[in-house]
Amino acid sequence: MTLTITAQGTVKDITVQKSSGYPVLDKAAVACAANWHFKVGNQHLLSTIVELHFGMQSVERSQIGGDLTTDILRCVKGSQVLDRLPAGFSGATDLYLAFPANAAPGISVYHASGVAELDAVAMKCAQASPALAKLGEQFRASSLVLPLNWSAIPGLLSRQ
Repeated sequence: MTLTITAQGTVKDITVQKSSGYPVLDKAAVACAANWHFKVGNQHLLSTIVELHFGMQSVERSQIGGDLTTDILRCVKGSQVLDRLPAGFSGATDLYLAFPANAAPGISVYHASGVAELDAVAMKCAQASPALAKLGEQFRASSLVLPLNWSAIPGLLSRQ
């Protein structure tokens, strides 16, 4: 991607230079990049190329990826969102995580569960997790997809 960065470090324009081959991944990458903030040393617009490598299987085998998933699940359980899910809900949220070399991690929804509030809470929980920074160190200049299959987590959706 080529990004135009303002003097304040925000992203003004984004152009996908080389597609991943999957339009939904490209869209998720652009959504993440739109929220990045860069440290800039001058007062002019600048352009930078950000190259992200997709490594979707790596996060599932990573202990830190497991820590992030655990943090997200704990946080979601602590929210009220599960109480408001429709009866019989069976869904999954896949989060797209991007770790550029020169900006903070970005998170967007790659695959929505069908319940926007649940997806938003999952994103906020991921952003608040200490494991996100550790995962970013491990996967610097990469991007990955973190699957959260809500219905496959024992006891998560059971009504009490």
